[in-house]
Amino acid sequence: MTTYDGELHTRLFDSVTDPFAIYDREFRILKVNKALMELFHLPDEQLTGRFCYEVFYGRTSACEECHVKEVFQTGQPRMLEKRFPQPGGSERIFEVYSYPIKNPEGITVQAVEHARDITKRKRAEEKLRESEEKYRSLMDHIGVGVSLISPNMEILTLNKQMKNWFPEINPENRPLCYRSFNDPPRESVCSYCPTIKTLQDGKVHEAITDTPAGNEIRNYRIISSPIKDKEGKVVAAIESVEDITERKRAQESLRESRERFRQAFENANIGMCLVDTDGRFLKVNNQMCEIFGYSQEELEGMTVITWM
Repeated sequence: MTTYDGELHTRLFDSVTDPFAIYDREFRILKVNKALMELFHLPDEQLTGRFCYEVFYGRTSACEECHVKEVFQTGQPRMLEKRFPQPGGSERIFEVYSYPIKNPEGITVQAVEHARDITKRKRAEEKLRESEEKYRSLMDHIGVGVSLISPNMEILTLNKQMKNWFPEINPENRPLCYRSFNDPPRESVCSYCPTIKTLQDGKVHEAITDTPAGNEIRNYRIISSPIKDKEGKVVAAIESVEDITERKRAQESLRESRERFRQAFENANIGMCLVDTDGRFLKVNNQMCEIFGYSQEELEGMTVITWM
């Protein structure tokens, strides 16, 4: 590649919207295009012939981290991200690429610097990151577990609650959910799994699990919702998981307690009854009916006064 040569380079530089500049080995500015002049609000005569570190950074010597210096030293292209202050206190962010210009002997005699404005992209990335951080914070502080499952039933991410329940799972390894969430591991999808249905039909599904966890069974209420791309294809599923083991055990204990009471009430050798605050029979057992010669249907609904 030849050194800077005049009219051709001028037309080339001024035809592009990205800022361009050419430097010599002393970091003196040899040529700039219109885009760079507009970026720094300076005309060509206040740029050409001056040192880049003086114009762009207000320094009296080359920057210690100068990538143009590396281009001259290595003869290889370099790229880095730079932020340039703007009037009013704002700044613009650029990806700056530096390329060597070599003479016929292969020696780098000049360098071209090309800056690509990535301000909008960086702002969008920052907003996305902030949004993701807020989402992660929300997901980590709600009282239910949340997991993201791929179409192959791989675990992609877990919130804090899920990690507390399953600390041995590392989502970075993309483990299969039916193996990881069960102890001992399963070799196929759980029969009650709502997520496989969501991945197949793109609808919300719900199920109560019987999940083996060593020496016990844990019960989880899972609501599975689809994540779709812009074409409507299901690309993942979000599982909202609530541990209802203790609630289910309490309900079962209550059911068993009620059943024991019912049997004791009905099979007692003495007459027994339940009466409301108005003195009305709500429930009588068989012994009560035999003692007073009324059927259960006749007694229930009568008041104590009427019956007496």
